[in-house]
Amino acid sequence: MAIVLFAVPRPLTIIDVSPAAGAADVAPTTQIVVTFSRPLDDATMGAAITVAPPVAGFTSVAGRRLAFTPRASLGAGTSYTVTIGHGVHDRGGRALPRPLVLTFRTRAAALLARTRSGLVRTTVGSGGEPVAPRAARGEAGRVVDGPVGAFALSSSGALAYVDARERQLVVQRARQASLRIAVPRDLDVRDLEWAAERALLFIGARADEAGRVLIVRLEAPGPTVEPFGDGGASARLAGPLVMEILKRSLVEIVYRRDSYALTPDRRSVIVRDRNWDFALVDLDGTRRGTIGPFLAVGNASPRGDGLAVVDVDPGDPALRRRVLRYGRDGSVRALSPPDADTHSPRFAHASDAIAVATAPAIGRPAERAFAIALIDVETGARRPLTAPPPGSADDEPQWSADDGWIAFRRTTIGNPGSGRMWMIPVAGGEARPVEPEADAVRWVP
Repeated sequence: MAIVLFAVPRPLTIIDVSPAAGAADVAPTTQIVVTFSRPLDDATMGAAITVAPPVAGFTSVAGRRLAFTPRASLGAGTSYTVTIGHGVHDRGGRALPRPLVLTFRTRAAALLARTRSGLVRTTVGSGGEPVAPRAARGEAGRVVDGPVGAFALSSSGALAYVDARERQLVVQRARQASLRIAVPRDLDVRDLEWAAERALLFIGARADEAGRVLIVRLEAPGPTVEPFGDGGASARLAGPLVMEILKRSLVEIVYRRDSYALTPDRRSVIVRDRNWDFALVDLDGTRRGTIGPFLAVGNASPRGDGLAVVDVDPGDPALRRRVLRYGRDGSVRALSPPDADTHSPRFAHASDAIAVATAPAIGRPAERAFAIALIDVETGARRPLTAPPPGSADDEPQWSADDGWIAFRRTTIGNPGSGRMWMIPVAGGEARPVEPEADAVRWVP
């Protein structure tokens, strides 16, 4: 007698999901990852997972893991519902018996704010109002005590700041001892930025100078502050390059400071060369190409196919700055209105939009009533965002990681040192001051 045994195949099951069902305070930069009991058939991944509210992104399969990677950050302070469809099956054709539905919530947008007494983290509440930091309630919420100069946050949350009392650059990274690096006492440190987590860049300037870019290589033994690129106030300009000399003068008169930009991967820098042209230079100092003698740079588009730059016609008595899109192929296209003075362009992280400071070209540049506006890069459509009160001007726009908010500085016209940081929802609404009162902020990644 023969006995035949028929094994009943076990259904495909889900072993783990990240973020977990019901998770709160999830990072907006998170990737949704589902681990199954057996390797998946790649053919089913297109409809395998859906996210609501809808999120642009792509799905991938690697063995037993299914991942959804958002094109940009998820919305801050948002509840998401994830559905893993029953049409998912493994390489043997066995399917998930029923869909799995779970929810999680991302953490609220947060700012690192520079106050008179140090750095404080403040959160944008569900109603849009900044929530008082824990330190204000007597708890341990202050990030840095004591006066702080320039500061920067990396994508991983590493902090770098200038200890204003000791004139030292302080670097704090997870699971590493803090570094303290001496900063030349005659230099004002501006525009401090992280570069690929292994270096810091900033503009060092003396009084009434545009300044020059310096680099701190953190991987080198005994990190030191070194010049980066060949530009800056001390660079020797070639004799025949009258236009470059004129551009340098315009930077000092109109902008009163130089600028630089990092590529999206933060491994290369758009920085001045000795002829006062902007050039693309790798962090190791390798020059990759010349961009041009523009007045200033903003930042690169998230796809890396364009750069926001600012230029001015030296013969224009009104010194109207223009915002341009410099393409990877060297093409240049104007984005700002020709009759306005427009500057400080910043690309959004995911959308085809830039934020700028713009004003009618009336009076001297330092006396103009700038407001923040949005420009659609593809269509050129413009939308005003802020409306400063009489006697005030708005400048220095910063996008939040999810592109939902813009922080900006509001100053009294004629008194740029009076600035206070404000914020406004990109979708429209009322601008409100950042609390606690701050003269500089950085969005927390």
